Amino acid sequence: MTFELPTGEMAMELHLTLSAKLPCVLSLIGFDTSMKNTVYFNRGYGYRINNDPSKLFTGQKTLVVPMPISPKVLSLRIKNDVSYNNLEIIKIDSKPLQKREMWLRPEEADFITFALQFSKEAGSITPDTYLSDYENYIVKYMPVLKNKDTGEAVTTPARVNRRTGIIEVARDKFLKYTVFMRIIVLLHEFFHWDLDTRSEQVADFNAICRALDLGIPETEIMYAFTRVFPKDNKALEHREKANISFINNYRLMKGVSNGKV
Repeated sequence: MTFELPTGEMAMELHLTLSAKLPCVLSLIGFDTSMKNTVYFNRGYGYRINNDPSKLFTGQKTLVVPMPISPKVLSLRIKNDVSYNNLEIIKIDSKPLQKREMWLRPEEADFITFALQFSKEAGSITPDTYLSDYENYIVKYMPVLKNKDTGEAVTTPARVNRRTGIIEVARDKFLKYTVFMRIIVLLHEFFHWDLDTRSEQVADFNAICRALDLGIPETEIMYAFTRVFPKDNKALEHREKANISFINNYRLMKGVSNGKV
């Protein structure tokens, strides 16, 4: 089933209460039909393993999706792997986003505003050079990113010049990411430049911290690493585990409810 919600580009929490007659694997996708390749979130609930019903979505549950940014109209698609009539929508509601206190330098605030807007539009705009409102930051949106020496395509979705702060972004990669995943990638590159650090982990931790402060869903932050990193790489697996641990520790430190996804 697919239906539209008038979200009005507001920061909000989407509360969706569903009931499943039979245990199922549930898929929840939120997207903007007015812009190409603009999915805000795409996640699954439950998985099938050894016919264990405890691993599936069952009964009545309320799913909460924080949205620090939203389209004018959010299209919501809900699917399950049992039957169309298996799911019943009990209630749909929106509540004010629970914002966390944060202090931003003017230049950081300028970048975040730029990153949010660019991430919303990245699925429909063409390769070009884009500037922030105060022209402090530049994104070169390129069809693909290539190794400067060999000319071969690289796996990274973005990279930054730590001297100039110019970020190069691979359009072919960004088209596949959710809006929230794009924001994480941009924040990661920003902190490489802002902190003048080569450390991927330092850039990761700072990007995660700022994303959580903004109210970006934890699931999307995890996806930004688990779905972007190449598999079968021990160093990246270690980095991925460290990031997930950081998110969990941040939640405990801030006293954040584990009910938010």
